[in-house]
Amino acid sequence: MSLVISVFFQSFVSFLKTSWGCFNRPYETYRKISSGSFNLLSTFFIFFFVCVYFAWESLIRTPFRSPYVLTYNFGLSFLAAATGFSLIVGILYFLGEKTHEKISLERVVILWSYSLLPTVIWFFSTSLIYMILPPPRTLSVWGKGFSIVFISFSIALLGWKIILYYLTLRFGLRISLKKILTVSFVVIPIIAIYSLGMYYLRIFRIPFI
Repeated sequence: MSLVISVFFQSFVSFLKTSWGCFNRPYETYRKISSGSFNLLSTFFIFFFVCVYFAWESLIRTPFRSPYVLTYNFGLSFLAAATGFSLIVGILYFLGEKTHEKISLERVVILWSYSLLPTVIWFFSTSLIYMILPPPRTLSVWGKGFSIVFISFSIALLGWKIILYYLTLRFGLRISLKKILTVSFVVIPIIAIYSLGMYYLRIFRIPFI
């Protein structure tokens, strides 16, 4: 039992250090992850927080507190997110094999898992704002000021996401900038189609990727 607790604690510390590194020194952190000297179990906490978010989101946005409805909403959201995650990892791995001799699927999974950090932070933040300041929001000075702050915050997280996307391709697929642009011309339309599908199915207005 003590061994399990020790491994859990070490993995959590590794997760915190890596997460901070992804924010503070993303290039160095992703290069270290891709080198192979990495605690794989630390990625568990990313998916744990994803599950926590979907459970929380189902609870605050579902008008009927029936366990069946909450479980259905949670399962649907998680399945949609897992599909998007698997789709992108699969596409990156497939394209990586076409542009490079040998690609590690495990490395791609780990790198893309940590690229979910800005996604999870943004979705948690919007849910918290939904509870504190639910719509409709006014066009007053305070309302406009809030909108500016929120848009700036969202753009900053989007920029962070793009950086982690680039580093995933750079170190996960080990390809040059030219090939990264080529791969992106394939990946971005697929992400757009996935996003539209989630929107029309009323699962995600903003894709969880």
